[in-house]
Amino acid sequence: MRGRRADIEIHIGDGVQTDYLDGTAFYLYNPVGWRTMSAMIDAIGASLVISPRETRIVYAMPEFEAPLASCAG
Repeated sequence: MRGRRADIEIHIGDGVQTDYLDGTAFYLYNPVGWRTMSAMIDAIGASLVISPRETRIVYAMPEFEAPLASCAG
């Protein structure tokens, strides 16, 4: 996550309802259950289809790695 190139904004809220279109870095600290984690990763993925960009996801203390691993690439 080093080499910040833009201002940082921190958003706190419902991870499923969040607008991810402008996000480029996401920090998750074992934040939610399996179903919500899957929905959040799907929402981030959908935002990348609409607005392709380089992103980074940091998942500290991962309990539910499968949703994230399924979209790695």
